[in-house]
Amino acid sequence: MIRILVLLLLVSSVGCAEDQWPPQKMLAPVEIPSQKSSIDPWVAELLKMDVAEARKHLNDRLACKSSELSPLIQGMEDYVPVQVVFNLDVGYLRCVRSYKDQSTLHAAYDVVYIAQPLPEDRLESRVAYFNRDVQSLARELLKRFAGSGEEMEGNAGQFAWRHWPSASDFNSRDANSYRDWRDSKVLYAATNGDMVFIKPTGATAWHALETDEMTPIANTLEEFIQIYADFRKTHEIFDSWAYRRFQSGRTTR
Repeated sequence: MIRILVLLLLVSSVGCAEDQWPPQKMLAPVEIPSQKSSIDPWVAELLKMDVAEARKHLNDRLACKSSELSPLIQGMEDYVPVQVVFNLDVGYLRCVRSYKDQSTLHAAYDVVYIAQPLPEDRLESRVAYFNRDVQSLARELLKRFAGSGEEMEGNAGQFAWRHWPSASDFNSRDANSYRDWRDSKVLYAATNGDMVFIKPTGATAWHALETDEMTPIANTLEEFIQIYADFRKTHEIFDSWAYRRFQSGRTTR
């Protein structure tokens, strides 16, 4: 549904047919706040830009010397900025990747929303949660990708932005289902209600809403970033079930 909507918007609003990708002009922004002064400065600059300028603006923000984060940053090179969108007064840059659907041989589109940067005090509060040897990489990840994902916050499908609850804040059918993850924090909320939790050590695990089970992903934050970057090369929505298919080699790229 998301890919169909994006295709219709591109064709109707930009006049960009399948053989004219990528577009040169940005789509008109959506849901601009009435109080312009409330718009984040990074997003406000995007409102003045065409696609090429927005690409450079995004690259400047993502630039990082951390080799651990480079797989995720490099994965964004295939995405084209197409529109600024606001949701719950948070600004996002909608980025689209075009590819040929092998089942239809037509163009299809993947979408990633890049959220405005976390406020500095919120960023540092989250970084302080991690063990000292994890804090540097956690800061680099959250500075660039907090709130970002397949959907905007409010719909799920992104790294946590506004709220950062613990596993114990959620109801569970089994009081023991979270086990030693009860004090871990939500790193990523999937569109189907699954969540990735992270410990101060950087270890991560899925909680599957349907089965109320915890499934380990990675022992370190660096390992999780590499797994997530590899997953993003597919055209799947990131949740625990797609992750299992990915791990077993049953996803398509």
